Amino acid sequence: MNAHKQVKIRILLFWVGIVFTWGCSLTSEPNPQSVDDHFREWKSMNIKNYTIDQQRLCFCIEAGYTAKVTVTNNIITNVVNLDTGAQVNSDKWHLFKTIDELFSILEEVNESKVNSIKIEYDKNYYFPTYFYVDPIKEAVDEEYGYRSINFKLTGK
Repeated sequence: MNAHKQVKIRILLFWVGIVFTWGCSLTSEPNPQSVDDHFREWKSMNIKNYTIDQQRLCFCIEAGYTAKVTVTNNIITNVVNLDTGAQVNSDKWHLFKTIDELFSILEEVNESKVNSIKIEYDKNYYFPTYFYVDPIKEAVDEEYGYRSINFKLTGK
């Protein structure tokens, strides 16, 4: 085999190696893109018991403070105002959301019909850590959202 042919074969093998390296991954890490993708990843972990610090983002009652929300079997079982340390009355618990409920809110948003929406997700558990929806461009006080941080498992 002549030297010219050997060089061509080496170059070809080099490029084949590059293509396989870029095109293949040794692990199958999830790479969710949509709300539905993130929700599927979250549900696949079958997490039903956790605490999360949550803040309602809106111009409405019971908004602005951060509360520790305890979720047991996917139901809110306690809410404590972290600013005051006081337990929030149970008749106000519906204002806070489980992670599944946050996803339900996001699934109802028609992205093509709102002025803007911003969503950030937890990189380990895939739930929305922050979302803010502005339904109407020129309207005032109709924006809404949630910030959910300091997620801690309390059992599976």
